[in-house]
Amino acid sequence: MTSLSIGEPMQMYPTTKAAVLSFVTSVLNNNISQTFTGEELRHFVENRTGKVSPTTVDRALRQLRLEYKLDYIVENRGRSLYRAVPVVPQYQG
Repeated sequence: MTSLSIGEPMQMYPTTKAAVLSFVTSVLNNNISQTFTGEELRHFVENRTGKVSPTTVDRALRQLRLEYKLDYIVENRGRSLYRAVPVVPQYQG
């Protein structure tokens, strides 16, 4: 389980996308296994933006991936288990 709140001040984010980006970046940089669940992500976003729909969080995660701002691998779709991975720059040729 990922815990990013121990010893960290509660930071609020203006948008769901900003909160999702912060969470996944923190997992990538601070979590040895670099894994997280959809529930952990939704909990983080909800605590830092207010009540939010699970589909909104999922949509923001996919959109940020399309924008090359974060990347992840689906480890287990049934358990909503993801692994954060470094972003591979988009080819500009």
